[in-house]
Amino acid sequence: MTGVLKKSASFKINTRTITAFGYLLSPGTSDIPTYMWGNKTLNGEMNLGIANDPQHEINKYNYIQLDVSDIADTKSPRIIVQNIQDDGGFALYGSNQLGKIGVLLYTSPDFPSEQITPLPEINTYKYISITAAGSSIIANVLLQSIKLEI
Repeated sequence: MTGVLKKSASFKINTRTITAFGYLLSPGTSDIPTYMWGNKTLNGEMNLGIANDPQHEINKYNYIQLDVSDIADTKSPRIIVQNIQDDGGFALYGSNQLGKIGVLLYTSPDFPSEQITPLPEINTYKYISITAAGSSIIANVLLQSIKLEI
């Protein structure tokens, strides 16, 4: 399916489930739930972005939060992020509270356009959040997939 998804969506990876939540960053106490955008690729994977972004991607003002509690005991979980542009990149945050982006765990370099990165500290945090990073104010990325070795 390509198009608007709910504010949360669950995905099966092998026998495990990861639930994704869309959020807009807010200066208040809690971030604001928002609709995600799904784009099914030719090989059947689902890219995730944010519906209200003009390109339906994750930008610096929103994020996707992943509940990684069901994959905490897996070996070498990796996140694949794509559509990284010059002067852009992505950042991963850890949190134990839904709707809070959390503490910075990792910032990517701005190239190549697709990166495969180990998911950091999934035994410490229930949620891993991904947002765009880099020096460009219009930086945006897509969450392509999570890879697991069980």
